[in-house]
Order: sequence, then C-alpha cells, then structure tokens
Amino acid sequence: STFLQRAYDQVIHDVALQNLPVVFLIDRAGFVGSDGATHHGFFDISFLNAIPNMIVACPADGSELEEMLAFAVKTTSPLAIRYPKGNVVPLKMSNSNVEIGKAKRLKRGQNLAIISTGSIAQNIQKAIAHFDVSWYHFPFAKPLDENTLDEIFQSHEYVVTYEQGIKNGGFGAAVLNNANENNYLGKIDIQGFPDEFLGHASIEELEFSIGFDAVSIENKIEKIIRELNT
Repeated sequence: STFLQRAYDQVIHDVALQNLPVVFLIDRAGFVGSDGATHHGFFDISFLNAIPNMIVACPADGSELEEMLAFAVKTTSPLAIRYPKGNVVPLKMSNSNVEIGKAKRLKRGQNLAIISTGSIAQNIQKAIAHFDVSWYHFPFAKPLDENTLDEIFQSHEYVVTYEQGIKNGGFGAAVLNNANENNYLGKIDIQGFPDEFLGHASIEELEFSIGFDAVSIENKIEKIIRELNT
C-alpha cells in the first residue's frame, strides 16, 4: 500500500485516464505492526477514491479475495484490491458471490446499522454477536452500493461506518456524502484511522489504540444502543 503511493502519477495518467483493465493487488493495507509508520497502509482508500474509473475492492476474508481475483482477470476498468498483512478467518456470509458495487447484509436489526468495508469485518462479527443491530459489508469502497445505502437510511436512525483507512476522504466520508445528497436526517459516525502518523506496535495494540479491536467495538455499540433507548 505504501509503495503504491510512490506511483500515484502513473496510476492516474498511465492507467485510469485511459481506463485500462489493470489490476492492482495492494498488500499490507491497514496496520502492519512492527514495520511502523513508513509501512502502515491506510491512505490508499482515500487516494484511490479520488481517481475516475477506479474500482476499489476491500474483501472481508480470503474466500472473498479469491472471488475478487477470479473476476479481476476479466475486468474492463482499473481495479484495486486491498488486503491486510497477516491471516484472517473465513466468515460465514450470506449471498457470498461478489458482484461489483454490491453490498451484503450480514445481520438484520433495528435502529442502528453498522457499515463496514474490508477485513475489519473479523472484529465486527465478534463484537455485535449479541446485539440487535444491522450489519452490512461493502466489498467495494468504490463504487458505493447506493441502493443498499438508500435502504439503510430509510430504516435506521443511526449509522456507524468502519474502515481500515484514514477517515479523511475515505469510505465513511463517501457514505456521509451520499447521505447528505439524499437528505438523511439520522446520525452517521465515521470510524477510521486518525489524521496522524502511527508508530511501531503490534497490530493488536494498534487496533486497541484507535478502538478497532472487538472489545472496543462492542463497548461502542453498547453505548450507542443505550443512547438510542433513552
């Protein structure tokens, strides 16, 4: 992810401007642990979102990554697939087939909707197991599934987005922009990486430091539910 930053001009002028079917496999997206600030890969969603013709994919697990690789060879537009350093466990997801620009509803609940993209789904699945909340996984940060967003906005009064990338210009910001365009009156809480460089630590320690571990997510959701019920 960090090495792709050095090729930003080439991505725009040599690929996206000509709408060429180039596939970018972006390893080490998100936290990388002890490699430190120079190797954490959390700017790519934001800088790729800004490029016309670019598709930005964020698989939740290895199975979804395999599906994305299968259709990547047939793509007719630039396609970036970002995935983290380390291992993730397979998730049990309904409607497992990947379709470009289509989200997946993994849990149906009331009032509160969790919207996530990428492998943060691993921690969210653990965190919300005992809560009556909705959960939607967006395999694509771009293009957004606007039909599913419309469904979410019509049926939930509170939305929390999660992404393993910086908040500025990222997935949550795109969701917020869509909500504004559609006059959504509920609350949107964007959870992403802070506007700062983060240093050396284990991935688990870094996740805890920004509230991305399963326990922190669980505590946050519990607090929001209490607020909604008062």
